[in-house]
Amino acid sequence: MTAEQIKNLGLDMAAGNRSSARGGSVAVTFIHTADWQIGKPFGGFDARLAGRLEAARLDAIDRIGEAARERGASFVIVAGDVYDSTDLAERTLRQPLERMRAFADLTWFLIPGNHDYAARNGLWHRLVQSVSLPANVRALVEPRPEPVPGHAAVILPAPLTARALAHDPTAWMDDCATDPGLCRIGLAHGAVHGFGGSGETSVLIDPGRVARAHLEYLALGDWHGTKEVAPRCWYSGTPEPDNFAASQKGFALAVGIDGPGAAAKVTPVATGHFVWARLKARVGSVRDLDAVSREIAEFTDRPQRLLLTLAVQGALPVADYEAFAAWSGDLAARLQHAEIATDELVIEADGDGIAALDVLAGAPELQAVARRLIAIRDGSGGLPAADTVVSELLALRDTAITPEAVASSALVKLIRAARAEAEGSL
Repeated sequence: MTAEQIKNLGLDMAAGNRSSARGGSVAVTFIHTADWQIGKPFGGFDARLAGRLEAARLDAIDRIGEAARERGASFVIVAGDVYDSTDLAERTLRQPLERMRAFADLTWFLIPGNHDYAARNGLWHRLVQSVSLPANVRALVEPRPEPVPGHAAVILPAPLTARALAHDPTAWMDDCATDPGLCRIGLAHGAVHGFGGSGETSVLIDPGRVARAHLEYLALGDWHGTKEVAPRCWYSGTPEPDNFAASQKGFALAVGIDGPGAAAKVTPVATGHFVWARLKARVGSVRDLDAVSREIAEFTDRPQRLLLTLAVQGALPVADYEAFAAWSGDLAARLQHAEIATDELVIEADGDGIAALDVLAGAPELQAVARRLIAIRDGSGGLPAADTVVSELLALRDTAITPEAVASSALVKLIRAARAEAEGSL
């Protein structure tokens, strides 16, 4: 083979390598996730449950890594809010890095969001300069193209440098030139719904960026629920829910793109451990509780993972109240957490209240209160200005609830308290 032939062969091989690198027919598969918010405090719960919720957010990283492996993805993109704030202890900063380090076969690309924005000499500076990132973790703190090793793809990141911005951080992507053989993947954090801001940030992102910047996919963070904005533009949602706002479950997105110009194939992947749910239920008798139980069961088949706020409305006869109390206790024992609000539940005391007087036979002052409540319940007692007992009760209730209903409910509670005290003294 002549020197000229060898030279030509080398040129042909180089051209072939470039064509392969551009990979117009080479599929790209990755996981899109966001809003991990590591370090989020759960101060509204007892310390034991708060610890479980914090641990679940870290464990979600493992589930994301496992999902990537199962679907043949070799990289993960995290669209902001990796951390919950910019002021966290070093141990908290390191914990998610160690989880990602354990998946050495995956490359993880991270950008700052509005909770963990890249302030000068802030959290991300500490990560890059002091903490020593794992070799498979890339912190994208500058708006410039980032090649994906081993793939015909490039990431165009829009890291946030402040909690609120006056400009669209994705605007630079329009004029960013990349190799035509590469899939262009935008990575951003902000609100795009109606371009009016329905997310959590004060950062607006134009959903038209996908077309103008010729993106194969725009991965978004900020909205904690999984949502398709457009065929090439998605919010992944948080992988582990953290509030009762919308009864959302945790997801990441598996994304497949066959090559430049190809449609993105997006599949939600369940990653959440705990389920947060909110429910309102109206009852008229203890029989209605079976239907409420069925509604609760629809949230998850693992009640030990459910955190529930339940608002019970309506009216129960006093004869059903004991059963309701037992049902509530059983529910709280089965679930991970249950808040059962009965502010709008009225207990209807029937009869003439003799039972109340019998129970209170040894307490004449409480008998007087019971007689007053019975009279108000029956509509014959009025509500004099000096009647502080009922006035204070009414002040604690919705003004739409009548004095008669308040008195009825208070009478039942008075009976229950007296019985409990009597039983406790035996």
